[in-house]
Amino acid sequence: MLSGGPNSRRQDPTAQEKIPVGTPPAKAFIDDAGSYSTNEIAIYWNSPAVFVAAYFDK
Repeated sequence: MLSGGPNSRRQDPTAQEKIPVGTPPAKAFIDDAGSYSTNEIAIYWNSPAVFVAAYFDK
């Protein structure tokens, strides 16, 4: 499953606690189950991954 990835807006309590203010956007990621804003697994992240994988499976 593909997660959303870096999110500099720190939208959940875990991210607010573990990502320092001023962290560059590309580095604002933590691998923590409590951080839904950086670890969200959603259809809009995974459907393009399936599309690309299907293209290369030809």
